[in-house]
Parts: sequence; structure tokens; C-alpha cells
Amino acid sequence: MTDEPQPSVRITLSDIFHRVVAVEAQVQSLSNALPSHMAITKEKQDEYEQRLENHGTRLSTLDTRLTILETRQPVRAPWYSIVGGIVSIVTGVGGLFALIAVLNQLTILTK
Repeated sequence: MTDEPQPSVRITLSDIFHRVVAVEAQVQSLSNALPSHMAITKEKQDEYEQRLENHGTRLSTLDTRLTILETRQPVRAPWYSIVGGIVSIVTGVGGLFALIAVLNQLTILTK
């Protein structure tokens, strides 16, 4: 075997101590900031709960308002019944003219 240097890392106790102190400082800063974040989260949660409590009443009032609006709308006839009505009127007018023409011919023939 040769005496080649082996790669290694040297960690001293003071390095470990400084690292632990740094982690403790970070944990302390997080724990100091936690109450304000918890308060914000609690407020938002209360808002969501209030919305959910009012959800049923809001839906029922929307249903009521929609029903009122639907009853206020005038009933419209479908397009095919309108076209059928127009065709029947035109046919009736044409029949009236034909009747007048036939009666006119009869009066001419009877003279």
C-alpha cells in the first residue's frame, strides 16, 4: 500500500457549535413570525366558514330571484306557429278573393 493522501473533510467542534447556533437562530425567527401568520390564516379560515354558512341562503335567494324573473318574461310563441299563422291568414285572404271572383262570375251568368 502506498501512503497516498485520502480525501477527507475536517469538521471541528466549533464549526458544529456555530452551525447549531445558526439553526437555533433561524428556528427562533420562525417561531417569532408564526403568531402573525397564524392570525392571518385564522382570519381567512373564518371568512371561508362565514361564506359557507351563507352559501345556502344565498343560493335560495338566487333561486327565488330567478323564478321571479322567469315569471316576468312574456311567453313567446315558437317560430313555426308564427309562420303557420301567417300562412293561414294569406290562405284565408286568397280564399276570400276566390269566393268574390266566383260570386262575380255567377252574377254575370245569371243576368
